Amino acid sequence: MTESVLLTTARITTSMRVPAPSLMLAALGPRMVALAGAHTDGSITWMTGPRELARLVGGLRHAAADAGRPAPRVVVGIPVCLTDDVGRTREALTPQMEGVARMPSYERQVANEPADFMFLDDNQAIEQQIVKLSFEFAKADAPKFDFVFSVCDNAAAEACPVWPGQPMTAHWGIADPAEAKGTPAQVSMAFKEAYRLLNQRIGIFTSLPLRSLDRLTLRAKLRDIGEMEGGTKASERT
Repeated sequence: MTESVLLTTARITTSMRVPAPSLMLAALGPRMVALAGAHTDGSITWMTGPRELARLVGGLRHAAADAGRPAPRVVVGIPVCLTDDVGRTREALTPQMEGVARMPSYERQVANEPADFMFLDDNQAIEQQIVKLSFEFAKADAPKFDFVFSVCDNAAAEACPVWPGQPMTAHWGIADPAEAKGTPAQVSMAFKEAYRLLNQRIGIFTSLPLRSLDRLTLRAKLRDIGEMEGGTKASERT
């Protein structure tokens, strides 16, 4: 006996007008940088230090100007890990970071930086590194920040440095993997979980229609991201 199944579908078309989503392209090589500047709203970087970032931003601006587009936006991702056991934490993180750094594009940019691409130390040392980096970004030709996010609960209660461009700040606290206890496998799992949570939050952030959101709405959405699954409780930043 054969049973017949009727499937129905429906499509609704409305006359609502919504702004086009912002399109950004992860670009490192010269051709991709030129493509991003000429055809998108900007670029998203990872493990890019001041020297390589200056090259990338310069290429983006040049390509955008030639194409008659507005100045591009740049979302800068920098690995930061606060720990009181630098040796143990570096040992746990290095295999994951080196795997990415061996990719041709990342390998070139990491080799061109004068210092380690990962901020890994105690609170005071990281603060000094961030201040030093902020001086690089405070130069006249340096890009301005739109957003700064902290992920350590200790940092959430401290005064934030004066970042160029008066960026919006938010706290996306997660459990510190450097405090994980147990076997090497359990410690490694804690770092992988931290990576998963941050990667999830960054993905949601970069999908937001930033150009169409007013400041209060955007601030609320940034707070909501920080309160997602896996988030820790800490003082809210503004």
